[in-house]
Amino acid sequence: MSSNDLAREPAWKDLEPGLPQWCLAEPAESVRLLEATGLKGSVSVLNFDGVPQKMFRIDSAAHPPVFLKQIPPERRAAAIRAEAIGHWLAGQGIHAAAALAGFPKPLADGGVVVAMPYLEGRRLNATLGDCVALGKSVAAFHTALARHPAKEQWHAHTQTRLAELTSIRADCATGRLTVGPEPDFLRILASDQAVDFTGPGLHVQPLHGDLNPGNTLFVEGQPLLLDFEDVFHSVLPVRFELALMVERFILVRVDDEAAVDLGRAMLQSYEAGIDNGPQQIEIDPVDVFRALALRSLCVLALAASKGTSISDAEWRKFSRLERQARERAQTIRAIFRDAAL
Repeated sequence: MSSNDLAREPAWKDLEPGLPQWCLAEPAESVRLLEATGLKGSVSVLNFDGVPQKMFRIDSAAHPPVFLKQIPPERRAAAIRAEAIGHWLAGQGIHAAAALAGFPKPLADGGVVVAMPYLEGRRLNATLGDCVALGKSVAAFHTALARHPAKEQWHAHTQTRLAELTSIRADCATGRLTVGPEPDFLRILASDQAVDFTGPGLHVQPLHGDLNPGNTLFVEGQPLLLDFEDVFHSVLPVRFELALMVERFILVRVDDEAAVDLGRAMLQSYEAGIDNGPQQIEIDPVDVFRALALRSLCVLALAASKGTSISDAEWRKFSRLERQARERAQTIRAIFRDAAL
């Protein structure tokens, strides 16, 4: 597994997705994409905060609007796996983004292009209705993933990934590796034995792995899940996924009182939709949130150790989340107090 499989520069630079804007693509780029896909129409390119992305929309009188993603060669294998998972999930009745028949298609540079129906939707908000809907949708998603025929392969890749990240953690803790704008912060966090992202002794299951507001849309009355690249190495304790959801959809958006109500509602909605499975070991939920931050920082450290350039803002995003976990520990414990997972 290469660092390219682990670290991807996000389309937006902070914890909230930027507002997308569409503008006409350059003529040469339009011709290249239309030839590669066999589609016809007008091509627009997606911008986040004024920065063009490798995402496009084709509008045509001949067919409904189509959404395109251009994937570079180094992410080709991961993208093909992700689109296969999306197609399988859709076949299981899960409201998940799935590619059109015949896609992904190869590009001349060795990458691929993915096409799927263009759907109008909105971002999920920190409201009771949206949090309950997300909990219900993720419960159905997890239940389906547990049936996937490749889950044992995913588990093996998860173990490989965790071993690599654990090795990088040790290098950061001992000072053999100093990276990022806050190396002392990372060294101290990596040395804290209470913070463990490997989940020793916990029941594991296939997860999304990156359930943040940028990977969901509210479409046709329910959350639509997007981007399944991390499923391949995310056979982990379910509390990691739930903590990430509470963190990104709730804690970074609302105050403590509202966060407790919304977080509990999300967890209750999730639990109502699944079989809770084996009893979990008691772990302070605050340490789970801190482990999420450390794992992300170790992903960045691994990528940096292999020459990938990481912006200071990306490093500081996760150090800020770790500090938030400690500062709002009482709120986090209140959210998870009655949770069975």
